Amino acid sequence: MRSQRRLVRPETKTYGIFNSLQGLNNSNTPAFDPNLYSSTCCVADYSGGRVFASNVTGNHINVMDYTDPTQQLSSFQATINPYQIKIDELGGRIFISNYDVSTEIYDYNTLALIGSIPERLSINIGVEIDRAGNRIFVVESNVISIYDYTTLSYLSELTGFSSPRNMVIDSVNNRIFITEAVTKKLTIRQYSDPTIFIESITFVDSPWGVDLDLPNNHLYIGFYSNNTVKILNATTYEEIQTIGSPEVLLTSPRSIFYDKESSRLFISSNANTNSFISILKK
Repeated sequence: MRSQRRLVRPETKTYGIFNSLQGLNNSNTPAFDPNLYSSTCCVADYSGGRVFASNVTGNHINVMDYTDPTQQLSSFQATINPYQIKIDELGGRIFISNYDVSTEIYDYNTLALIGSIPERLSINIGVEIDRAGNRIFVVESNVISIYDYTTLSYLSELTGFSSPRNMVIDSVNNRIFITEAVTKKLTIRQYSDPTIFIESITFVDSPWGVDLDLPNNHLYIGFYSNNTVKILNATTYEEIQTIGSPEVLLTSPRSIFYDKESSRLFISSNANTNSFISILKK
């Protein structure tokens, strides 16, 4: 195991606030209200012209305009506590991880519920899609369960984690990145055989959200315990930039999504007293 090497380069600080969707501390937020109470995930859908944001308290998904996410288009109901969203445009499906319940599958076009994967162990908290490998990864309390992409049948599990939270696949370089909250580290395993450990990087603070910008060789990691997002070199894992106060206000960032089409970074902040989405642009 190796520790993260810190290398801060001020000249690379090119992110600035592009927009912010501020939520209210109000558990009675209506389904079509643009305010986002307890939003733990936000993803952009360029082809569909949409942005999806979870509303854990309201048990629904807000659908906003891609160009102007302050404009809400619609919403649809999830079973309970929708925690993470993954869009599978080519497969025509949207996967939503419902905290401690199940992973639901919705039609990409109609947003109708078309299937689900029941929770196998406990605390279903995240999902990652691997169409090329015909796999679905479901992040649970201390394991990651793997399912067949086509049949949704259970295949196997990955163990050896301590509170895994989010993961992202880099099939080009044969890597899978997994954040672990309790041990405060980023674990890297082989994509072709994820039982094979490559290395881990230990941090001072607890990571949660993670995403990859392969063309720019950037790895984005959200640290919910100190309200920052770090940009790392995706090859050396050296720190390039830290996003946080006072330039950008974040509170317990849970989800990171980089939209390559618009060069926007969507960060979902979720705390007991406030919840909002920051949209940053290069």
